[in-house]
Amino acid sequence: MSRRKDYSSASDEALVRDAQSGDMAAFEELVARHRDKVYARAYSMMRNEEEALDLSQEAWVKSWQRIGQFQGESSFATWLTRIVINLCLDAMRRQKRLHAESVEQMSQEGGLERHLPAVQVDMLEGLERQELRNASMPA
Repeated sequence: MSRRKDYSSASDEALVRDAQSGDMAAFEELVARHRDKVYARAYSMMRNEEEALDLSQEAWVKSWQRIGQFQGESSFATWLTRIVINLCLDAMRRQKRLHAESVEQMSQEGGLERHLPAVQVDMLEGLERQELRNASMPA
C-alpha cells in the first residue's frame, strides 16, 4: 500500500517542484490552495458563473500541462493568475468577435431592424398609470 505524502504544511515552491516531477498529489494540493482565487479572478472578469468555472478548469489543465515551464521567477499564484487572465481575455475577444460577426450577418440579411423585436409603445398606458398614482396619493 502506497502512503501519500502530507502536503498540507509544504510551501507552494516545494509543491511545484514535486508537481514538476510528476507528483499529481502535490499538484492537487496546489489546486486546493488556489482554486477559490482562480475562480474569483475568472468570475470578476467574465461575470458569469458557468464561464468562470469552465475557464478556471481550463487554467488548471493548462497549468498542469505547463508546470515544467514554470521557473519560479514569480510566485506560483502569480503565474497561475496570469494564465487565467489570459484565458479570460481570449474568451472575451472570441465573444466580441462572434457578436460583431452576428451583427454583420444580420445587417447583410436585410438590416438589424428586421431582427429586432417590434416595440409597441402605448402612450395611454403611461398616462393611466400616472393618473392611478395621483389618485392614490393623499391630497
